[in-house]
Amino acid sequence: MRIRKYIVCILVLISNILSAQDIQDVLKNDICYCLDELFKSGQANRENLVLEQCLGKKINSYSPEFKEILLNEKFAKKSEETFASLYKIDPKNLNAFIAGHQEYFVNECQPYYWYVSAQRAKKLINVRYNVDEKYFKTISKKIRKGKHKKEHLFQRALIYMSRGEFENAKADFYTYQEDDPNDDKITYHLAWACELNGEYGVAKAWYKQMIKKNNHFDAILGHSIVNRKIRDNARLDSVITDITYNNMNQSIGALQSNGILKDKKLQQYPGPKSCQDFKDNEKIKTCFSNYFKSFVDNNFDHNVVEYANLKPGLHRILSRFKVSKTGKIIDVFVLHDNPFIVNEITRILYAIPALEPGKKDNEPVNVLYSFPISIFISE
Repeated sequence: MRIRKYIVCILVLISNILSAQDIQDVLKNDICYCLDELFKSGQANRENLVLEQCLGKKINSYSPEFKEILLNEKFAKKSEETFASLYKIDPKNLNAFIAGHQEYFVNECQPYYWYVSAQRAKKLINVRYNVDEKYFKTISKKIRKGKHKKEHLFQRALIYMSRGEFENAKADFYTYQEDDPNDDKITYHLAWACELNGEYGVAKAWYKQMIKKNNHFDAILGHSIVNRKIRDNARLDSVITDITYNNMNQSIGALQSNGILKDKKLQQYPGPKSCQDFKDNEKIKTCFSNYFKSFVDNNFDHNVVEYANLKPGLHRILSRFKVSKTGKIIDVFVLHDNPFIVNEITRILYAIPALEPGKKDNEPVNVLYSFPISIFISE
């Protein structure tokens, strides 16, 4: 009799473990679904309320056993409002659940990845548009004189980041770090600057240092995003992009661009290997421009437009980057006021495979390009 009781207890325990795992999988899918609905509805400014309502409906459709697990885990609670659903989500535990499964949501839930990436881009956009040149010069002058050095180093580094000048930003963060190597804020922003500059290995090392030290949420998020970028770039490396530029028949119009080369005294212009067959620099330049258009067109995720909530019409975006001495795309800067679009165009530019570098006096040199991009959205 006693043995039978033990067997029953063990079976109940196994059932609860399996159910807990099942409910986690269901919650992941439902949270991702609700995030998708949130952004497509254009109600991102009502984030918590919309998410709670959507997830509340989902939870009330679960089986009684799943509901009990949610209550026991304190993920959900019974509503005290007579007009509300019987169960509703607990916002604090919702955030904790997402944080605890960051790698999954970044890699498997596209709406979440777009959202957190756009939120990070928005921070830099706010710095870019709210800091004028006069302030920048003032703090630079104070740094030179050694007044309030650490505070202004951080502020200037953020301004550099917002302008896409990541090498300058890193230099200020490293200088700050020499005085205070244990400042988590600086370590995180240094990792972020390295990430934005395409130095994923260095960025991961800094993020890992923070995670090991104090399990910092922003560092966990940054680490997951870097892993996602490495994965996405590996996929793109296996894709050979056609040089020919074809118009697209989509609800969003084709992206168009014309490259502006900043150094016209080059012996050889940069570009993909297929463009180097041309001997004339102007033809190489035109070939690279077509290659750029094609790559952006072929890799632009048109679904991001729904999340960006862009109005119908023509939207102009300025992109600027360098083709380095090694042919790698560096110092990407995208100018637009919508963080979703900034993040998407930045992602694409860093994913451009290594090019043949430009040359001056038979030596490889960094070459600065500006590419205006136009997105047309139909009614």
